[in-house]
Amino acid sequence: MNNSDFETSGIRKMIIKITGIDIFKIEQYEIDMLNEKEHHPVIIHFTSASYPDLAYQTAMTQAEFNRLCESDLTRFKAYFEKIALNANEGQRL
Repeated sequence: MNNSDFETSGIRKMIIKITGIDIFKIEQYEIDMLNEKEHHPVIIHFTSASYPDLAYQTAMTQAEFNRLCESDLTRFKAYFEKIALNANEGQRL
């Protein structure tokens, strides 16, 4: 997702407005029309409007990320919010 227009796209702006999740960088994502990269790891960097003090990151397979993106926005938001919440709770210990 590097060198793309995603950073300025209307889709990204809509996702941020509806979910409060801003995916600002995706590392190691490759276009894969033949599903040969489904187990390929990707690293997602994001911020959350609910937990704005930090930037977060998570790793998953490319197939998992694709399924998450194809899910409804409620599930999408819940997935990233849980990561942000867990990171914030870990900092309070």
